[in-house]
Amino acid sequence: MAYKYTDFEKIEKKKIRATRTSGVFSVLIGALFLVGGIFFGAALKSLGGFIIMFIFALIFIGAGVYFFNQPKIEKNKQAALDNPNSRAYRKRQEKIRKGQERYRKMAEKHPSLKTLMCFRAAAIFGFFSVLCLVFAFFSLAVGVIAITLTITGIMCGIAFFCSIFGKSYRTIIKGYSEHGISKEDAELDFKTSKVYMKSTDVFSVSSRFFVAAEVPAVLAIEDIVWVFSTFDTVDQYSNGMYSHTDRKYGVAIGLENGLLIKIYCPEELCSILINDIVTAGNMITEGYSKELHSLFLSAPENFKSTAKNSANIIYTPVGPEYFK
Repeated sequence: MAYKYTDFEKIEKKKIRATRTSGVFSVLIGALFLVGGIFFGAALKSLGGFIIMFIFALIFIGAGVYFFNQPKIEKNKQAALDNPNSRAYRKRQEKIRKGQERYRKMAEKHPSLKTLMCFRAAAIFGFFSVLCLVFAFFSLAVGVIAITLTITGIMCGIAFFCSIFGKSYRTIIKGYSEHGISKEDAELDFKTSKVYMKSTDVFSVSSRFFVAAEVPAVLAIEDIVWVFSTFDTVDQYSNGMYSHTDRKYGVAIGLENGLLIKIYCPEELCSILINDIVTAGNMITEGYSKELHSLFLSAPENFKSTAKNSANIIYTPVGPEYFK
């Protein structure tokens, strides 16, 4: 999957339009409660009714003010994630540290590629398929049609059969074969790899290959010239209304043929994968800078052998604003 550039102006306009709409509706509802409170207090002489209506009016008007300021609030939250003095940053670093300990502990001990891609994946999909369909059945028994649960259960069931019959496994083996590696040698390479698992996704790094199962991607280490950690900001919407902004972390991998690929993975895993790739490779450049980006775009085939200025290189995850 190639790196996609982002239309920031379009995304920002959509977000502002959604939050303003939410704010207007919320303030209007608050105004209606306020009018109702005045009616209860003045016309019906009900102090209790006035107080209740007034409280609801304050809640909705306060929510409206929040919606109007939400883009700015979310922007400050995102900035806090990168501010070493913020609580959000310290909490994030602690989560990364614990996650890295867990991944490193399991990296050396892992089943075969076939076991992971067929039987383990089938067990996970099968469990969730049964779970979703059971809940959907009980929902139907009480008179509620759980369409989402039913569809999810069916999709997990399809994924179960695809996994058990080896669709993903065959895809990865095909990726190895494109590099001239037989099925037996692919299993042997995977056996010597450091392997990291996230749900049904599998990442592995050996002395010869980097594998990301869900992409899917089988990349020869000798073809990699550049690697850095990055993230996308993803705006979440509910029923067309802006909810909040998440970060989606990943590892960007530059190949000698000029292809820049982004592999999404948990943030705590990004630096581990980068370290493994750089350790396994020869003269692979780690980190991001505008100079490195320009050099890669202009002459990827000469990227390894070209002298580079390391003064401005960023080793922490870089956001989409660097790719405008």
